Order: sequence, then structure tokens, then C-alpha cells
Amino acid sequence: MMKVGIIGVNGFIGLNLYNKLILNQSIDLHTFSRSKGKTTFKNFNFLDVKDFSEKKQILEKLDLIYYLVSSTIPSSSWETPLLEINDNLIPFLKLLDIISVGKCKKIIFISSAGAIYGDSENVLDETKLPNPFSPYGINKLTMEYYLNYYLKKYNLNYDCYRLSNVYGPGQEIKKGLGLINTLIEKSINNEDIEIYGKGLNIRNFIYIDDVIEIISNLSFQDLNQSNTINICSNDNVSIRSIIKIIEQVSNSKLSVNYFKERQSDILKVVLSNEALKRKISNITFTKLEIGIEKIYLNLKAEKK
Repeated sequence: MMKVGIIGVNGFIGLNLYNKLILNQSIDLHTFSRSKGKTTFKNFNFLDVKDFSEKKQILEKLDLIYYLVSSTIPSSSWETPLLEINDNLIPFLKLLDIISVGKCKKIIFISSAGAIYGDSENVLDETKLPNPFSPYGINKLTMEYYLNYYLKKYNLNYDCYRLSNVYGPGQEIKKGLGLINTLIEKSINNEDIEIYGKGLNIRNFIYIDDVIEIISNLSFQDLNQSNTINICSNDNVSIRSIIKIIEQVSNSKLSVNYFKERQSDILKVVLSNEALKRKISNITFTKLEIGIEKIYLNLKAEKK
């Protein structure tokens, strides 16, 4: 039976991934987080992500590890780049030091497509030269490079998933993540919406259920091979387009105020998923309109 660990199980992706993998009878699942939340996780371990050594005996026995932890977002690290080094990079390297000499065959790292590639007028596939300009993106790319180092030195394989903007029911928006969920919640609460820039920024959006299906499929395909791949849908759209869809779904007009764009914001990222489609030939994506309607109905039901 394969021993699998989810580090960051209490986050949005981690929780949904857990709900998927716990159904797999061939997996011995172990979970790690700084907080347990409301869910009773199997084989749960409270974890200080700055000191993985306290769980060394458990971590070094795992065959596959999902690393879903990040203490920052692009806007939060813009003024304090050292946070990326101290809170994200150094702990990550400490973990790699532990698992590289253990039983681990592969680590799954969730990277960031938009922050890695930076602004571009071109369609971005995995062969394009990364051009991050935010501390967040620079550090994500650095972590990718370190994965290649540990592959060369210790033969620790990895999958690096350059993930686009994830959305779906249950996403926590208090940390500043989740544009679509934030817009929908403000719409339901009749609150003013603040948009930095003119709302013409292009992003790729992918529904959480699609992300989990893709990740759980890809990560077990070949434990002896390393991959870097974009995890993204067919939906490369502007913020204004998102607003229009929400207005159609909610049958209401959103109150939107536009402000000067932030230096940390990316203007245009159009992602290619051709490599992903070659990996999973029968892949399908939730249409943006359907995904937004699911979130809207879910949040409306919670308000009752």
C-alpha cells in the first residue's frame, strides 16, 4: 500500500484533494497542517511548517507527497520579499532535505502559472522562458529550480504543476485569494466591488473539481518521471467578462469601482493546456458559466 502525504491539507486545494484520495483503498493517507479546521482527517499531524524535523520519522516513510503550503500571495510579498525566503523557501528546502534521503519517490509541488510567466502577449506553454517580476513568482520559480537540483543530486522525482486561478465552492477569500468567489459574495451581499486597473486584465480560471481530477490523475501516472506542466482550463478571460457572467447568473447589476492598478498585478496571461491534454486525452473542463452558477447557488444557500 502506497503511503501518501498531503502537506497543507486544511487549505482549499488540500481539503478537496483529501476528499478525493480518501476514497482510494490502495492509499495509506497521512495529513499535515498548521490547523485542523472542522474536518476530521485521517492520520492527522499538526505541523510547524518552519520545522519539519519534528515529523521527520513520519515524512521519511512516505512514498508520495503533495506540497500545498504557501504563507504568502503576490500582493502580500510585494513590499516584504524576505517573507518569501524565510516563510516559504527555507522551510521547503528543509523538507526536501528530509524526504530526499527517505523513501519518497516523488513530490508534487503546486506552483503558480501567472506569477511564474509574468506578463506576455503570447500564448504560454511550458517551453516559454519564465519571467516573474513579483517576489512571489520569483520564489515559486526558485523552488522549481531546487526541485531539479534534488532530482539531479538525490534522484527525487517531482511533478511541478503551474496552476492557474482556481475557484469553486468553499474557497476562503479572507486572505485575498479567489477573485471569482470574492465577486460573487460581494454581489450577494450587495457590497461595492473594488477592481484595481480597468478590469481588462486577462487570467485563466479553472474549477476546483477539475483541478483535483487532473492532479490525482497525473501524480500517479509515473512515479519515476519528473514533469512541469500547466494546469489550466480553456478559459482565458478578462475581469470584466467575469463580472458580466456574474451579473447574468445573479440577474443583478454589480456596483464596481475601478482604482489605479497595483504594481504587483499582471496584465495578461494566456495559458496553453496542450501538454495537459496530451497527458490526459479525455480531459474535460467545467465551463466558466456553470462553475460560477454553482458557487452562486452554494453561497445563496449558505445565506439562508
